[in-house]
Amino acid sequence: HTEPDELLRAVRQVVAGVPVTAALDLHGHVTPAMVELLDGAFGTEVYPHTDTFERGHEAMALIPRVVEGEVRPTIHVERVPLLVPPTTTDAGSFGAGANEVCAKVEEHPDVLDCTLFHGSPYADVPDVGVRVVVTTDDDPDLAEKAARAVGTWVWAHREDALPPITDPVNAARAALAATPGSTALLVDVGDNPGAGAPGDGTAVLRALLDIGAEDVVVATICDPDVVRAAATAGVGRELDVTLGGRHAGSGEPVAAPAYVQSLSDGRVRIDGPLLSGADVSFGPMARLRIGGADVLVSSEAAPTYGPEVLALHGLDLARAHVVAIKGPAHIAA
Repeated sequence: HTEPDELLRAVRQVVAGVPVTAALDLHGHVTPAMVELLDGAFGTEVYPHTDTFERGHEAMALIPRVVEGEVRPTIHVERVPLLVPPTTTDAGSFGAGANEVCAKVEEHPDVLDCTLFHGSPYADVPDVGVRVVVTTDDDPDLAEKAARAVGTWVWAHREDALPPITDPVNAARAALAATPGSTALLVDVGDNPGAGAPGDGTAVLRALLDIGAEDVVVATICDPDVVRAAATAGVGRELDVTLGGRHAGSGEPVAAPAYVQSLSDGRVRIDGPLLSGADVSFGPMARLRIGGADVLVSSEAAPTYGPEVLALHGLDLARAHVVAIKGPAHIAA
């Protein structure tokens, strides 16, 4: 059994006879047991996940309707034998197209919710993969038919889910060639700490240094040893560092002289549309100047959800030419 299954079973034991709903990440994995234990499963619809409040509201709003006998939810999960990479739901994308199809399904008066769960292709779990979850008002046949129709659309458009892939050097050059006065984001989605990656990959930093990039920010590289060395040296001092690349697949460490520009406790509160109000800790941090890059080195691996960690070290997102981050597919500014 998976952990969500066990959690829901425990909840059911405590609140037997009470409706239970859940608001879930669209990258989550919906299992058959979860569906049996839930009265409603509402997944976020956009990526970045800036609609978590709305999905939570939907999940809560269903409960009194069930209690009062207004609706009797029936859920169907349609399995699509497909792994899709984490991609945006911006206009014109595969995710946006899928959302439009789901919205059409929800126009039916007996459909309470229709969600495409992309899943996480990197997860080592039995139920990995794409799932369509449709909840209807006491109509299991409609739920199955609607979910199958969405699944058919997803399969027919599976090639659209593949993003263009480029190597780090060409990606860095493209970012540097962005419109003057704008800030280009260079996102290392392959080293996303939010999905369990170590956050110490060096490919993007190395690419920026190799092409002699200036006015760039790298946020962040996780290397507690380098942070401790920088703290020992102190602000305003120089030291030689061997940065990152501590784990298999993270690339070779970057050996270079570094100037310690600032130190911090690495604690920030997110103020953007994603995880607003959440406290995030990167552990003790150091802002180092390496070549033409300001590199934020952390002691704990965490995604760069927003510009707060830059501001903590005196950096302005809007004033940087290129900001290279480790995260899913975004920075909520």
